Amino acid sequence: MIWDAHMHLQSLPGHPWDSPLDRVLRVMDEAGVEKAVIMPYCEISPANRHLLDETIEAVEKSRGRLIGFARMDPKGEEKGLCLFEEALRSGAIQ
Repeated sequence: MIWDAHMHLQSLPGHPWDSPLDRVLRVMDEAGVEKAVIMPYCEISPANRHLLDETIEAVEKSRGRLIGFARMDPKGEEKGLCLFEEALRSGAIQ
């Protein structure tokens, strides 16, 4: 059994990379992956903060199987720093 891996989480309906939580967990089960680090395909920024919310929600719903990774846009400046701090305070993001 594989214990660690990384996965991407992001709803992209109709796209081959569409990766909602149910698909992520199904792929992990099929591959024998017990735990994975999760992140969206692109960097989280103030302009797409919904990606942070989706990552936090997925980690919370995964019952310990997912560890959130804060893949942040370094050009977010002050708003980006505040978003990063919020991510850390959530407890779902490492």
